[in-house]
Amino acid sequence: MNIPDVNTVATPTVKSLVNSYLMLRVLAETLRGQVDEVYLAVLTETPVYEDRTGDPILNSEHLYLCTDDAAVKRTCAEATKRLRAAGIHPVDMDDEKCPALVAKHDQIKIEWLLIDEAGKPFGISCDKMYNIEQRAEFLRLITGLVMGLPDFVNPITKAKMT
Repeated sequence: MNIPDVNTVATPTVKSLVNSYLMLRVLAETLRGQVDEVYLAVLTETPVYEDRTGDPILNSEHLYLCTDDAAVKRTCAEATKRLRAAGIHPVDMDDEKCPALVAKHDQIKIEWLLIDEAGKPFGISCDKMYNIEQRAEFLRLITGLVMGLPDFVNPITKAKMT
């Protein structure tokens, strides 16, 4: 098998997908932090408890451990109200949707596209890459390759990276 050169892998489409991936990753991480902060405040003020241990839940991702549906709904409603007031939860987004999870899902969709596009010269596609660690490593390598190019401009800061 011939080893593809940089220009075969780092096509304009791959470069664009890397930029989108980097921006969506920052967005997803930022929103996750903001959502977690709001939920922590709500859960601290009005605790919800794990059924099995009786311990207070301090992370929205653990609300499934409480079967008191009314308490969980109150917590989510209050958090959504605060997230909307802070401009984190868009007005046109359903209350049942989490802005952090929506952003993470968008990031994952770009990851799939990036793996498929950058993997073409290697015969790699997202549907054949089942291992999460392999996906992460492939994304790290492709992102590093594109970011190391002399013409790469950081999509967040708009600064040249060389």
